[in-house]
Amino acid sequence: MRQIDAEGKKIRYEYDLDGRLLKTIDGNGNEIAMEYADGTGSGCSSCSGAGGAANQPSRITYPTFAKEFGYDTRGRKTINNVVD
Repeated sequence: MRQIDAEGKKIRYEYDLDGRLLKTIDGNGNEIAMEYADGTGSGCSSCSGAGGAANQPSRITYPTFAKEFGYDTRGRKTINNVVD
């Protein structure tokens, strides 16, 4: 999917087969990448996220830093760490 920003630049969105956002690329080429803890053990191997974390982001990587998330069995966020 693509969108045009206020400066006329294209913003691109990439999704996985489950419809979850994987990547956003802005008009300047900056990427924000998402990884998901899907409750099956796949996804971000260094992130907490089993149990109620199905379809919740386990890691978001920005151009200059990343955030990692963990969830309890009810899907409530319990970890929110900034990683350099």
